[in-house]
Amino acid sequence: MAELDQKELRVLILRDGKPGHETKPDGFVRYLRQQADIQVTEANVRLPLAALMRPLLTLVINYLPTLLWRRAVLSLYGLSLDDFRPDLVLAAGGKSSFALAACQATENITGVLLGSARRLRPDRLGWVFAADADESWGRCVQVPLPPSAHGAVSRVVKGEVRTRLGLAEHQKVLAVLIGGDGAGCEYTLADWQHLAQLIRGFAEDESHAVLLSTSRRTGLETEKSLQKLIPPHCLRQAVWFNHREERCMADYLAASDAVLVSVDSVSMMAEVCSAGFTPWIFCPQRAELPSRVASLISRLESKGMIKWLAGDEVSINGNECADSELDRFWHGQIRAVLVDLKVL
Repeated sequence: MAELDQKELRVLILRDGKPGHETKPDGFVRYLRQQADIQVTEANVRLPLAALMRPLLTLVINYLPTLLWRRAVLSLYGLSLDDFRPDLVLAAGGKSSFALAACQATENITGVLLGSARRLRPDRLGWVFAADADESWGRCVQVPLPPSAHGAVSRVVKGEVRTRLGLAEHQKVLAVLIGGDGAGCEYTLADWQHLAQLIRGFAEDESHAVLLSTSRRTGLETEKSLQKLIPPHCLRQAVWFNHREERCMADYLAASDAVLVSVDSVSMMAEVCSAGFTPWIFCPQRAELPSRVASLISRLESKGMIKWLAGDEVSINGNECADSELDRFWHGQIRAVLVDLKVL
C-alpha cells in the first residue's frame, strides 16, 4: 500500500448487527486511537439469502479474479466507497467477511477481520486475527482473546465510579457476568443454585458487595429463577438484561476488585482480561465446549489469564486488577498493522 498522505487514518467499520461482533471492532479502534489519529465511520451490512449466498460467495471470492466480483459484492451489500474512501476496513463476522474481501480488493484499502476466516482465503481479507488463525499466512495472527472496548482504569476513575454506585472504598467488590446456554454449555437449575450460593456467601456482610449482569443469552426465564434464588440485599446493583437492556460493563469493570465470568462467553472474558483482571470462570456441570473454544480456554489457563472457580466461595486478596497481558498483545498487533500501512 502507498504511504498515506493525509494526517488521519480513515477507518470503516462493517457492522452486521450480531451482539457478539459489536465489541471487537470497537476494541480494535480503542487501541488504534492510542497510536494514531483516526477518523471512523460505520456501515450496517446485511447478506441477503445468507444460506445460499455464503457458499457461493466463498467459491467466487476464492477462485475468481477480483475484477469479476469486487463491484458485484459491494453492490450486494449496498456498499459505496465513493463518499468515504477508507484506508482500513474492520469486520468481525462471517456474513460481513465477504464485504470485507471486496473492500480489501479495492486499491489502497487494507482489511482486518477480527474472527475466523472460515473457508475464505486469508489473503483475500488482509489481516486476520482469530483464535484459530493459520499463521502460515503472514498476516494471520492467532489471538488469545479478541480486542475489547474496555481497558484498565486509573485509581481516580475507579474511585469516581465507586462513589456513583454507592460503594465504599473499603468494600471488596465482585462483578458477576452471566451468559447462558450456548458454546457447548447447558445450564441447569442446580448450576444456578450453585451460583446463587456463591453470591450469597460472598455478600454475607457489608464489607463485600456484588455487581451482577446477565446477558441476552441468559434468557428471561433463567433471570426470573435467579431473582428468586438471590436475595436483593446481596446485590448492590443488578442488570437483568432480558427484562431491561442496559450497558453496565464499563462501570462494573471500573468499580470491581475481582470478576466472575461464565465460561460460555469468550467476549466477556476478553473485556475482563483487557481491564487487567484474571477472571474466575464459572462452568456448568454440562459443558462440552467446541474444540476451538476448549483450545482457547486451555491457552488462557496456561498463560495464567483465567482461573477456574473451585469450591463454594470466591476470595479476593487485595485488588486483583493488574497490568493487562492482553493489552500488551494488542498494542503490539496494532503497531504491526500501522507499520504495514506505513503510518509508523
